[in-house]
Amino acid sequence: PWHGSNELALIVSDAGEVLAANPAFARKVGLTPETCLGRAAASWCPPEEKTAFTARLAALAAKPKAGTFDQRWQSVQGWLWIDWETTRVTGGLRLIGRDVSRHRLAEGHLAKLSQAVEQAPVGILLTSPTGHVQYMNAAYSDYSGFTLEDALESDLPILSEGHLSDASYRQFCATIAAGSVWQGTLHCPSKDGRLIWERVMVAPAMDAHGVVSHLLCIRENLTAQRE
Repeated sequence: PWHGSNELALIVSDAGEVLAANPAFARKVGLTPETCLGRAAASWCPPEEKTAFTARLAALAAKPKAGTFDQRWQSVQGWLWIDWETTRVTGGLRLIGRDVSRHRLAEGHLAKLSQAVEQAPVGILLTSPTGHVQYMNAAYSDYSGFTLEDALESDLPILSEGHLSDASYRQFCATIAAGSVWQGTLHCPSKDGRLIWERVMVAPAMDAHGVVSHLLCIRENLTAQRE
């Protein structure tokens, strides 16, 4: 199992030197299992993290129970995030690693996307397929006066209110039901009763089975221009 495993595997001495390495680990760092032997495990860490990595290994080696940690690691593909599971063995630690770089990258992209949405100058909302608000950004709260708590407590008619005619609302419903993007103008009351003109785009988002899971609603406040 050690040699045939796709997971990275190392045996590291209490001093932090590699005692054994499986082929999966060796391929990841561009060496053979034999040429990994005797090297400091910290040699694959970023220079500024080597001391902390060595201290972490020493702390884990002093504990009888298994432990986990993640660490940036130099590979032939560049810097990767490896999630390590450690187990105390005779003479040192056994490290079993899994490449979680894609997950880390996805988390980073999600954080950037969340920041961009929150700082966007237009209103952005997420609703259920039936229009129940699940998220709204700061821009929408600022010009409408409504907060997410207001939406959750009062079930605001975000998508059904403000249509300029019954025909407009019917077209909106038919467009969304067909899984298409709807664009139009709404004239909705703010929290303090003022009427706000908005240019609105609503796009259905599908799950893996092709079913609408939520609606993305982008709203631009046109009140100043219209007035």
